[in-house]
Amino acid sequence: MVIPYGLLRRLYILTSTQMTTNNINHNQQSEISDYALIKKNEQLTPAAIPACMGQKIIDRTAPMQETTFESILQTIRTSSDLRQKVQTLRSIQDAEEQQTFKKKELPYFTIGEFRNNHLSNDNFKRTKYILLDYDHLGASLTSSKQLLIQDPYVQACFDSPRDGIKVNVELSEYVTSIEQYDVAYEHVGQYFFEKYNLVYDVGAKDAARACYLSYDPDAFFNRSNRVFEVKTLLTSLRPESPVKRAASKVSFQGVSKGDRNKASASILGKFIQQGWKKEDSYEMLRLWNNENNPPLSESELNNQVEYFYKKYADPLKRLPMKFKAKENCYVRIIVKKKDEYEERTVTTFIIEPKELLELEDNDCLRCDVISYQGQEYRDILIENADWHSKAKLLKAIGHQDCSFVGSDQEIQALCAFVNTFVPVRKKGTKVIGLHTDIWVTKESNITSQSIENDLVIIPYDKGSDAFINKIAYNKLDENEYSEMAKELYSNILAINDHKVIAPILGWAFATPVKPKIMEHNGSFPLLFIHGSQGDGKTSTAELILRLHGYKDAEPNKCSMKPFPMLKMLSSTNAIPVMLDEFKVSDLKADTVNHILRTMRESYTGQLESKGRADQTTQEYKLDAPLAIIGEWSIQQPAIKERIIFARFSKTVKENADMQAAYKTVRQLPLEGFMPRYISFCLRQNIGDLYDSAYEIVKNCFKEITVAPRIVHNMSVMVLGLTLFRMYGEYLGVEVPEINLEEILKAQLEEITGNKSGFVRSAVDQLISELSVFAQKNGGLTFGEGWYKPCEIEGKFALAIRYNMIFPAFKEHAYRTHYEGDLLDKESYLKLFDECDYVIEKDRNVKFGSKQYRSLCIDIDKAKASGIDLEGFGV
Repeated sequence: MVIPYGLLRRLYILTSTQMTTNNINHNQQSEISDYALIKKNEQLTPAAIPACMGQKIIDRTAPMQETTFESILQTIRTSSDLRQKVQTLRSIQDAEEQQTFKKKELPYFTIGEFRNNHLSNDNFKRTKYILLDYDHLGASLTSSKQLLIQDPYVQACFDSPRDGIKVNVELSEYVTSIEQYDVAYEHVGQYFFEKYNLVYDVGAKDAARACYLSYDPDAFFNRSNRVFEVKTLLTSLRPESPVKRAASKVSFQGVSKGDRNKASASILGKFIQQGWKKEDSYEMLRLWNNENNPPLSESELNNQVEYFYKKYADPLKRLPMKFKAKENCYVRIIVKKKDEYEERTVTTFIIEPKELLELEDNDCLRCDVISYQGQEYRDILIENADWHSKAKLLKAIGHQDCSFVGSDQEIQALCAFVNTFVPVRKKGTKVIGLHTDIWVTKESNITSQSIENDLVIIPYDKGSDAFINKIAYNKLDENEYSEMAKELYSNILAINDHKVIAPILGWAFATPVKPKIMEHNGSFPLLFIHGSQGDGKTSTAELILRLHGYKDAEPNKCSMKPFPMLKMLSSTNAIPVMLDEFKVSDLKADTVNHILRTMRESYTGQLESKGRADQTTQEYKLDAPLAIIGEWSIQQPAIKERIIFARFSKTVKENADMQAAYKTVRQLPLEGFMPRYISFCLRQNIGDLYDSAYEIVKNCFKEITVAPRIVHNMSVMVLGLTLFRMYGEYLGVEVPEINLEEILKAQLEEITGNKSGFVRSAVDQLISELSVFAQKNGGLTFGEGWYKPCEIEGKFALAIRYNMIFPAFKEHAYRTHYEGDLLDKESYLKLFDECDYVIEKDRNVKFGSKQYRSLCIDIDKAKASGIDLEGFGV
């Protein structure tokens, strides 16, 4: 967009008063009160010139207090408070800081008469005085002031707060319109220019311009001043078109081909909000169009006006309440009777809609909010529910200078008014990552062909700590990216042993296509990074997070509260989330159980519901690729079957080459890597690549049977490593060799604890722990033996009095913080039926002189499954 925002803001302010005059007549009651004000002021003596004073310019909504000009001059001469403030102001060097100080600290006044004592062009009634401002006089200030004091037309003269002079003169006639005021001002200004070569400050020419009080003990006042004759001048003044007058005060900046329609749409939207007539909008638009290169044709311009007035102005007529934007406030227009209206301000801000985000269960308006003080607040988010009450709306806006003084009904009507001007509707989402074939982040949309900053799908979430604010990709040029990729590929696999770092890389490079893998197979493995303190787990994780665009690469902690964790895991479907410090000794039992449950649910992206204040529920989908980092090794079979394992050791501490490689990678601009890699991935057939990876895993273990989940998990890892290799080749960098067979076999052993291809089941863990229990208590419980070797159907077997020993085993498990799956008695009995080495779960076996129902297992088969029976003495 080429047309400057400031131009539109000036148009907005300059023209609102004139257009209002064209479209709305003030009611009769207002005219009566205005007449009374005029008559009251005319009864004052010449020495008591009526004036109004306000305390601070930043609070111009508060009515000014009536006083006299003579009283104001006396304050300027004698106020010690003003003396101190003016001295402070003059000591400030920066011009912008000076302006801020004046607005916050200095009172202000006007000699003009304004309706309800509110200082604005809209409320201007009349004045008989012109106050000129001469700035930056420097060394000539004193001499200029002496000349002005001797001039018979000068009624008052005093030093301005900075290095200038304020000069007040009296007119022969009242000026009763902005047009008359401007003509009289220029007439008086021309007199002082021709006589003293003084040029007034054009910025102070506005009738509603406030004049700051200053400190000047020698402030001059002439009770016998001459008046400027302006009657002939005002009589000859012909009414000027409000549009032409407004246009004369701005410098139009045209736009080039391709931006004209967008610019005209923005201008017309503002005019319609202000209540402009169609013909006035057309006249102003023609003046703007003259500056375009090339300009739009008359027919194109006419079509634009007709289209937008039909689209926006016509629907406004059907709204239950009428509003207009006026001086950065919304004003409700109340019709009294034919041609009589009442205006009532309902807000101290206006809303400029940017786009309406259509979410799954509601919608959200993204907009800019401009307060009556001119403060602009960008990208405010207003949800549908925020329009339900004043409190909710003001909370959504979140700024103290934005107030709503109307009713809740008026909020609903204002919602309809504001949304009439929504220029575009776009798809919104609370989940960043991959949406079909578009990668969505706050700053860009990435497709297979390009990285777009003009978003098609817009992520949405409230709060500065929202997950969408955590991801930001660095922008690298081609040379910077090529150099970064070359160094990354040369060093990343050298920061640790291949059997440790390759599974992490495979998982990390597969996460951007997680949604496509979920479509293909229905699940995505977790990453579990295990090792002792100081082994490099967290520092490696930080590299991975930086690679994925994290602004702050420090992993979250497992001790974080459940709801923030739930919200984070449901805020992305393809950007890794890492939880560090998984130490059972440092965590509460409830926290450990919550982490383990979250791991199980994240594998398939399950839904979790939370209640709302209105007794409805909000569902959160655990979609984020999840990695857990810690010193506590997970033993639960249900979780081990869902993870890719990376076990760290002290190798890095003892290997200088690994440390050097890590240092090189850490210094790279890793945050700029992902955008191009994601675009590359979107050009690949992920389903075919997964199938190829699956075949690689199956062929590696063709001699044994491996659990389907484990095969899938390792296939995802191989897919990620394949994408890593393919992208390196695409970039033309050297890709290190990776021994997939070695990595797969090491991974299988880490996951299963053996080479059988299956994770130890809850029954496997039970029998192994009973062996430990037997070794500790000598095989006696309550003075009786509870197990014995025996022969069953020609097989060497072990008989265990399961019903007797199970209660004691549970106590042992709680006492020793048993890390395996601890099930209830009946669940174990059902699992015995599925266990190959269980001969019979309820067989009568003789212990001493009595027979007891016992669990009988085949010792040879149990040992072949990797179960340690040493504690049983077999």
